[in-house]
Amino acid sequence: MNNLKPNAMHALISIKLAMSANVSDGDDIADQLNNLLGQAVKEDIIADFKFTNTAIPVLAQASANPVENELLKTPTAIGELLLWLEDNVDQDTPIIFGDNVNSADVLAAMKSEGYTA
Repeated sequence: MNNLKPNAMHALISIKLAMSANVSDGDDIADQLNNLLGQAVKEDIIADFKFTNTAIPVLAQASANPVENELLKTPTAIGELLLWLEDNVDQDTPIIFGDNVNSADVLAAMKSEGYTA
C-alpha cells in the first residue's frame, strides 16, 4: 500500500522505534507496524513506508529508572551491518567478507553480541 503522487517530491525521514515490551515477536512487530502505518497512508499522512529488522530485532533492556531515548542509542557496527544485510541481501545467501571471514563467522559474532537468529 502506498500513496505516492506521480512526479511529486516526497520528504524522506528516518525514525527509530523502541517497541512496547509486550510486542517482541518479529511477525507481531511487522503486523503492528503495518496496521499503524497503513492507517497513516489511508489518512494521507504518509505516502509510503518500509521498516527492517523485524525478523531479528535488536533487543535492548531498559534500566531500572528508564529515561527518554535511553534505548535509542546509536547501534554498534555489528548492529548496523545486520540492518544493512537484512535490507540488501536475500535470506540464505552465503556472504564472503574476505579471504578468511564468511557469513557463518559473522553470525557467530552476532550471536556473541546478543543477536538471535
